[in-house]
Amino acid sequence: MKIIPGWSYRPLYDAGISVEELLDEGRVLDRSGGDVGKIESLIFADNGEALAVIAEIGGYFEMGGTHVSIPWNQLDLSDDDLTAKAPIDEDNLADYTQFDESGILTKADTSKIGRVEADRGLDLGEKVFRARDLMGDHAYIANDRRWGYVNDLVVRDGRLVAIVVEVAAQGPSRHYAYPFDGEPQIDPGSRRYTLPLNENQIADIEEFDYDKLVSGSHTGAISIE
Repeated sequence: MKIIPGWSYRPLYDAGISVEELLDEGRVLDRSGGDVGKIESLIFADNGEALAVIAEIGGYFEMGGTHVSIPWNQLDLSDDDLTAKAPIDEDNLADYTQFDESGILTKADTSKIGRVEADRGLDLGEKVFRARDLMGDHAYIANDRRWGYVNDLVVRDGRLVAIVVEVAAQGPSRHYAYPFDGEPQIDPGSRRYTLPLNENQIADIEEFDYDKLVSGSHTGAISIE
């Protein structure tokens, strides 16, 4: 794989975002800074492009439990917080309905703001997947060798760039981040992800240091304008 020889954790440490942290701790703020909900899911294209977040707006404008899809490119990322500027206010929130009567969220749908089903009941169209479709999968390498499980994903510049695998073959668990290049394609119905790497390539990758990941300095908040 051509990017392995030059693979480095430095770009991840400098500007990477832990998806696990975002989904566990991410909060949604309105334009005045009030806490109005939480981030439930992150939607990707099968090539790794970050498409949208699914946020649950609880009690927002007297409409508790409203789930909204917000395009990733409307997120304003900075060094100390995450903000998503979206044209949602008291007058037009009710105008956003489900994208399709079937309740299926397609890749085209993620380019605009809209109300959706709760994440657990949300069906996705072709060539898209949610972060948790991959997180928790068993990780394999070449020759069908089981290596660990997918513990986290790292996003940088609007793309899924790394798969973090927790390995506990001997001794305490260790984490390693491997490049994601969109191949092979993600199968949302499978609980298995095969890294396009062999044992020699695996051996050249150092342990991943979460303490150096700058997302730990983010507030984990998204602001809705």
